[in-house]
Amino acid sequence: MTEWTQRLAALLHRLFAPSIYFYRNPFKIFEYNLMLRQADLSRNHTVLDIGCGVGKQTFCLAARAGRVVGVDPNPAVLKRAEEDRLHYHDTLPVEFVCATLREAGLQDSTFDRALSYSVIEHIPDWPAVAADCFRVLKPGGRFIFSTDTLDTIADEEIRNRHKTAHSVCRYGSIEVLSRELQAVGFRVRHAESFCRTNLASRWFERDILSGGACSWLRALGRYAVLRLAESFGPRPGKGLFLVIDAEKPAAGDAG
Repeated sequence: MTEWTQRLAALLHRLFAPSIYFYRNPFKIFEYNLMLRQADLSRNHTVLDIGCGVGKQTFCLAARAGRVVGVDPNPAVLKRAEEDRLHYHDTLPVEFVCATLREAGLQDSTFDRALSYSVIEHIPDWPAVAADCFRVLKPGGRFIFSTDTLDTIADEEIRNRHKTAHSVCRYGSIEVLSRELQAVGFRVRHAESFCRTNLASRWFERDILSGGACSWLRALGRYAVLRLAESFGPRPGKGLFLVIDAEKPAAGDAG
């Protein structure tokens, strides 16, 4: 970032934060907005953010929901999240818990929504996390998550580089993940791939090779182009990522 864009970003952050549009990664902006549309949040909802990291999405969710709990086992990232909460977002209904989902001490049937942004590919025992998520959701509650697939990346060297750099245990597929969700009791409401265009693949490959995020303004521009390209791209089709919306059936619901 140049000095003037840093000053502009800081000013806008003070005026308009939290906003996903301060994220310096166009794919993360795209991912958040897609999942937010699926979640259909209201002020009546209590939300769980699984693998919240430094809390960028968590704060954005808290601006729309009644209460948000971010869970992550990494104390370093949660230290930053808590610092940002105190500095920028102390009025938001958000809290952070440093633990795995199983160890977080969350009560059964507590949450209306559980969201997770490209986290499950890093979890070796993902079905156990899905089962814990099922437990803490209320009947009728929904688990909405994204994960990397890299289905449109053909170069194995780039895929392996991404897998190593980001500690990926496995890449997801709609078929396998749907079976695993159903095995713990969920009903899959919706599943789709996204970032399906050749343009998205080229930009993602460049990001893997460069190892860095965009500048703030460039990320906004690339997000706008990605969204436009996606609207005219192959539908349905394979993509870089996928999103699944699964529901915990209400009592007596046999559907």
